[in-house]
Amino acid sequence: MKRSLIALSQRWPSLLALCDQGVVSATNFTTGVIIGRVCGKTELGIYALAWTLITFTTEISAALITTPYTVSIPHLTAERRGHYLQSMLAHQTILSVLTGILVGAVALFARATHAATFGPLVRLLPTVAVAIVCITLREFVRRVSFAELRLPTVLILDAAICVAQIGGLLALTFTHLLTAGHAYFVLAAASGTAVLVWLAVRGVRLRFSPAVWKQDFVESWGLAKWLLSSGLLWAVAMYLYPWFITAFQGAAATGAWAACYAVVAVGNPALLGLGNYIGPKIATVYAERGSREMRAYVRRCSLAFAGALLPLGIGLLVAGDKVLVRMYGKLYAGNGTVVTLLGFNLVLTALFYPYSRGLFALRRPKADTVANLAAITILFTVGIEAVKTYGDVGAAAALLLTTAATGLLRVRALRQESARLAPPAPNVEAAEMAQA
Repeated sequence: MKRSLIALSQRWPSLLALCDQGVVSATNFTTGVIIGRVCGKTELGIYALAWTLITFTTEISAALITTPYTVSIPHLTAERRGHYLQSMLAHQTILSVLTGILVGAVALFARATHAATFGPLVRLLPTVAVAIVCITLREFVRRVSFAELRLPTVLILDAAICVAQIGGLLALTFTHLLTAGHAYFVLAAASGTAVLVWLAVRGVRLRFSPAVWKQDFVESWGLAKWLLSSGLLWAVAMYLYPWFITAFQGAAATGAWAACYAVVAVGNPALLGLGNYIGPKIATVYAERGSREMRAYVRRCSLAFAGALLPLGIGLLVAGDKVLVRMYGKLYAGNGTVVTLLGFNLVLTALFYPYSRGLFALRRPKADTVANLAAITILFTVGIEAVKTYGDVGAAAALLLTTAATGLLRVRALRQESARLAPPAPNVEAAEMAQA
């Protein structure tokens, strides 16, 4: 089986990446459906809030660790690559453990101050602290394997996690023990086991070399600092909405939001899977043909990308509420508007995603960071008031506005930056030579 996957990855790497993303998305979707149907909206809302903490941590680790690793390894010797991987594993382990400790400390503080609004989440945080360590290390393994083009490894790893995770949740369901907290124990166990197996198979050993770890971190910081600032701004702008929904509308409303988001996430395999191919391809076009051709390619990718997901947006407009009820049950009825807004938000995300990759290909991550400042501005002006007044519908509308505003800023930034880097037209060049 592994030989077949290797042959497939060499012939159609984008297809294998798409299949893997399908497995991951199906696992996350099925997990949400099981919790939502068995435990109800409140438990699903608490589960979704905790998941934002994990996603936020993985975004930070991607900016600080795995993206610099992806950029650097093609230029390294085999021996240096092995040492660099050890340093990155050390960085990830330290980040994961420190984040887990921080979440545990927040839980103790919240209990001491009797935070009533997030009381159920506070009781869940110790479990989430353990899950963060295991799940973020699992994501590190996945992204390192992608960077090394070990696509069969990623697919086998994610398929094994899918079987273990869904099997564990079903076992808890049949024994009437399923809760959000127990679900995170299952996720932690499945992810932790996968990481240990990967370490054993790869033969990676974590050596205590603080001086080397520091040197490698300093070398990657030049790129990582802009990736981190841009990623943090975007993550805050996206992942704070469930927290505001809980604060103003309650955990049950957050559960409905999570269910709507999960229905729309059926488009994630296309968005994320094709995105894994488009990003490197845009960089290659720029390196081989220059900024003008790259911008034209970005435009074509943008239209094709959005066109692929537009039928999903239209389908959710027509039958979003019915799909939601069919998946999660009658308790979630009446949220068709939220599903529709989130569906078209996914279409806009696909439309503008290539422009973000184009800015990184031009080595202009600062422009992407500036665009994400608009997302923060909308969140703390329009967003909070929209959530407070209109609940889930307000949050979805604010999210759609954020994607549109930041996307247009990226289009403008790419046009300006690529024009600066483009060679002058022949008539302009001749005029300049004549004047000289």
